This record gives sequence, C-alpha cells and structure tokens, in this order.
Amino acid sequence: MPEPKASALNAPLKLNAALKRAAVGDRTAQELLFHQYYPFAGEIAARYDRPERSASVLAVQSFRELFRQLKTFDPNTGSFKTFFKRIIVDTATRGLSIVYIPTVLPSMAAWSSLRPDQVLVRLHDLPPAVHAILLLTAVEGFTDEEIIDRLKVSGDKNRRELKQLTAYIRPYETVIRQKISSLPGQISPADEQWEQLKLFPPLPDSHAGIGSVEAATIQPQHEKPLEVERQWTGWAFLIFLIAASLLMLFWSGLFEGTRVPIKKPAKSYERLER
Repeated sequence: MPEPKASALNAPLKLNAALKRAAVGDRTAQELLFHQYYPFAGEIAARYDRPERSASVLAVQSFRELFRQLKTFDPNTGSFKTFFKRIIVDTATRGLSIVYIPTVLPSMAAWSSLRPDQVLVRLHDLPPAVHAILLLTAVEGFTDEEIIDRLKVSGDKNRRELKQLTAYIRPYETVIRQKISSLPGQISPADEQWEQLKLFPPLPDSHAGIGSVEAATIQPQHEKPLEVERQWTGWAFLIFLIAASLLMLFWSGLFEGTRVPIKKPAKSYERLER
C-alpha cells in the first residue's frame, strides 16, 4: 500500500530556496510562503484596514505584489520581513496622492483612553490620507520628506500643511504605537485567502508543473539547461561570423580564381525580327 504524500504545508521551510522558487512562479513555494507569513502580513495590514478595503484584501494584494518583486530581493542587503513590510506599506498607501491635507485632528490626548475596539473606529473616522500619515509618522517612523515622496504631496501649501500635521502627531507617537499594537488581527483564515490569491494567474515563467514538497527546498532545476543553451548559442554565433566573413571575401574578389565563370546565353533577335 503506497504511503500517503506528505503535506507541503507541514514540510520544513528553507526560506532562501522557497523564495527562489516563488520568484519564478512555483505555486507550491508561494503557498508555503503565504501560510508562513500571512499572520505577519495581517498584523501590518490591520493598521491600514479601511471600510473600502479590508485588512484581508490588503494582505492578499501585498502577497501578489511580493511575488512580482521577489526577483529583486537580496538577502545580503536586509531581512525578508523588512523587504515584505515595505511592500505591504507601499500597497496600503498607493494611490493616496494628496491635494489637500486637513491640519486638524481630534485631540491626540484622547488616544490614551481608547479601548482596543475603539482604535480601529477612530482610524476609520479619519480621511484615508490622514489615516496613512498618522501611521507613517507614529508607527512606521517615516520622516516628513519620506512621507511627502511616498504620498506624492505637491505644492508648498500642501507640504506646509503636512508638516504641521506630523508636528501635531509626533508628541503622541508612543501612545499611538501602543494603541495600534493592540489592534485585533481581524483577517480572514489563511486557506480562504489563499484561494482568493490563486485566482490571479501565475507569473509568466511559472513552474506550475512542480508540485512536490521538494520544489520549495531545492535549487531551481533550469540552471544547467540554461548553461548548455548559452554554449550552443555561442557556437552558432561564431559559425555565423565565419560564414559571413567568407562570403564577404568571396564577393570582394579574393577568391576570384576559384569562381566558376558563368556563361551568359547568346542573345538572338533574328527570329523575333522576322
């Protein structure tokens, strides 16, 4: 009787190998990463939860963007969580191009008395851009210039208003961070959201046919064939250059003595003239 196949989700995750596989569209590796880091993504996405876009939707969108950008990740320059967190924040704040920034918020001092269930309500009461500025300032620790660049704030008046807003927020950074950290992770179950993510097509160079557990823990199998292809390409290019050079020499007359003279047929117009 054959042994049952081990579940891919119960296999040990070798992060670097899984990242390489996921970067080329391997669904098994992507699923492993999704279940491993969905709680992490949900924790960050919960801060940016909005009535028009839930934390669960934001988490799925962030994973989709992660799989697009994985080829740019360099483990020598930073941790994977830092790389992924930046993508989540970018996804949450994308499209918030601000033309007018309110400079008046409800008293920040009131945050110290908010219950955990009231924090999200308070955030939802803010305009989306102000909500983002509050988090980027007090939680993410961005400077004014970084926020201006991220939210594409244009015009001197808007820049001044943003700086006034962040100056109003900064004295309360500690209490805001404490209250934000108490937000419940209100996200849908990982299995349900993975099914949503699978609705997106795989990346163009997907290795969708690799379904084994080992697919997420070994080096990509296409490396050697690529080396062979490069060798054949090099030889073909060299042969092409030699052939082209010989053809040019032939037509330039260097091989004049080896040419076979071509006899042109004698023209006769007698029959036509008659």
